[in-house]
Amino acid sequence: MASKKRKRDKKLSKIMAEQRIGGLFDTAQKAASSGDMKLAHNCMKQAWEIKLKFKITYPREYKWMVCRKCHHFLLSGENATYRVKKGVMTINCRDCGEIDKVPFK
Repeated sequence: MASKKRKRDKKLSKIMAEQRIGGLFDTAQKAASSGDMKLAHNCMKQAWEIKLKFKITYPREYKWMVCRKCHHFLLSGENATYRVKKGVMTINCRDCGEIDKVPFK
């Protein structure tokens, strides 16, 4: 009986963590668009810690908004450049210099 409850609690906590990460991404987008990059970076730091604690991945729509090296929120024109060339999207983080290449159709 107890193991079923534990599994249910784990699933519920993962769902809550995913919702929390989604809320943090939304807050980061609003903060970055208003010019408060420090708040956006803090939101991404919290999202990263939640991601590690609950062993989940970022949702697909948010995956390319975060630098894989410094975990900062990436905003095109502000601290990142996105380029598409020959089926490859190149994301350059201006904060740490990380270059990420992603297949793109």
